[in-house]
Amino acid sequence: MAYWQTSLDDSLQNAFIFESDGLNPSLLSIPVGALGSVVTNAPLDYDLVLLNQPLFTDGTLFSRFADKHGTGIEIREWRERGVAGLGAYLFSKRFVEKIFKHVAKHGADLVDAWLIDKACASDSVDAGGVFVGFDAKHAVTPLLKCYHAVGMQDTRGDAGEGANGAASGGVTEGNGVAAVGLRKRVGEKKENKDVDVGGDARASAAKEARTWVSAKTAEVNKVRALFAEKGLRTTADTLR
Repeated sequence: MAYWQTSLDDSLQNAFIFESDGLNPSLLSIPVGALGSVVTNAPLDYDLVLLNQPLFTDGTLFSRFADKHGTGIEIREWRERGVAGLGAYLFSKRFVEKIFKHVAKHGADLVDAWLIDKACASDSVDAGGVFVGFDAKHAVTPLLKCYHAVGMQDTRGDAGEGANGAASGGVTEGNGVAAVGLRKRVGEKKENKDVDVGGDARASAAKEARTWVSAKTAEVNKVRALFAEKGLRTTADTLR
């Protein structure tokens, strides 16, 4: 909470927090090089954007975009229950103001589980915007608006448009310029001359992105299979 206050004192609109192992690639859900792009493409209404928990890739799709290296990134709503572990996240000034006001009146709990399992995922605010208790009968929305940034694994489906106007069906950069992500058509010759494929540099970046996602997918599938066999529910923190 001291760091939250520091960000407020410094008038920061957005800030990152990483635990001691927060930049461990096996615990992050995106490459370190994509952090700046997540800030640029963060939803306008966000309170928290989780940057860890790579085993969880569900949630309503908000947007897709490519970072400066051509790596495909998705931002999805976070509503996972029964999860703890908040080693890396982006938070907004709005989050600090909102959470301090809540804590002063209602108290808090162990920060990581309380935030991502309760404040982010449990309905606790009624239709009038009043906090009525976690999982309360008349609650309709969570206390916080939380999202999850994850490395893209599939560009097909989930077509639509994000709340900021970002195209959800393809890969776009924050400035709206078409970018090479992980799509199969990367490197293929375009009949439409107005479409810029990006040349060798972008094709190379896309290849690196595919390699990263393939490795991450294999790692995730291996862990999921192991814990499914044992009948356990896990988070990224069990990979330490």
